[in-house]
Amino acid sequence: MIGIPGPLEKMQQYLLTAQRHHANNELDSVLNQLRKFVEQLVLHLAKKNAWDLQEGNVHLAFSKTKKLFTNQNKKMLGIYLDFLKEIGNFGSHHQNEEKRLATREDIEYGLHIANRIFDDYFLTNEFPQNQPEVIDVVACPHCEQPVGKPCIKASGKPVAANCEHIARKEEYKKVIAARSPK
Repeated sequence: MIGIPGPLEKMQQYLLTAQRHHANNELDSVLNQLRKFVEQLVLHLAKKNAWDLQEGNVHLAFSKTKKLFTNQNKKMLGIYLDFLKEIGNFGSHHQNEEKRLATREDIEYGLHIANRIFDDYFLTNEFPQNQPEVIDVVACPHCEQPVGKPCIKASGKPVAANCEHIARKEEYKKVIAARSPK
């Protein structure tokens, strides 16, 4: 069927093109394709999560995408996207070859990461959705903080951001699982 490719097809095409450029030792071209991959990824998430963005505002979409990765188990994904964004930008700005900021190893690692993100999250359809914060969903059974209030330590001081008590996190998982479509 001939038509406009969807976001997943575009991301896959960028990865395939990046691999072809890598095989031909066209490293700046690989970086450009990785940048396009990340841009398409964040715009896809913006559309999927119905974020109100100005026409294709990639910077705003990237900022909102980062907020999807506050959970411990998704934090590395945010780090990977930051890395891909940074090395992708090296390819879109002309540089003196002697001062290349992205090494061959960086480029190969970036290509590996982009492929893993695509395979692990998009092909399995397990990319994170816009989910409410833990403190906005459940009270803490450990320190008895109500919904909307952060957990507190025994000293009465608040815990660090995203460091809720395990009991609260477990309650959160149950509520989110109950809300998820089966």
